[in-house]
Amino acid sequence: MKELLLILAMTGAALFYYSTTSSTDASVANYQELLKKAETSTVSRQDVIFGANDLARFQCSQVPTTSSAECVARYSGNQVTCEERVFANAPESYARKEDVSAAAEAFAGCVRGG
Repeated sequence: MKELLLILAMTGAALFYYSTTSSTDASVANYQELLKKAETSTVSRQDVIFGANDLARFQCSQVPTTSSAECVARYSGNQVTCEERVFANAPESYARKEDVSAAAEAFAGCVRGG
């Protein structure tokens, strides 16, 4: 029971952290919208970072409950480091959907600890 409460507390803390630090500069609402936009126009690095975070959170939500909480905790702990690592030398804008997808997958893998 204590473990469940701890996991719930960590998940709540992670969600709170995300809600207070997430960027509002993105012009897309989620990863799927980012990919659709990338099919027809260039997308900004900020949009890709936002979409990559959305992808990582979605992937965490798709694992069993206990593992999901652990995934969210890893995501919260690795988010800033992985954004710096994956997007440090990224272009200001992306013209190809494949490049957007590759960057988002690299970020999602990084925050999962891979």
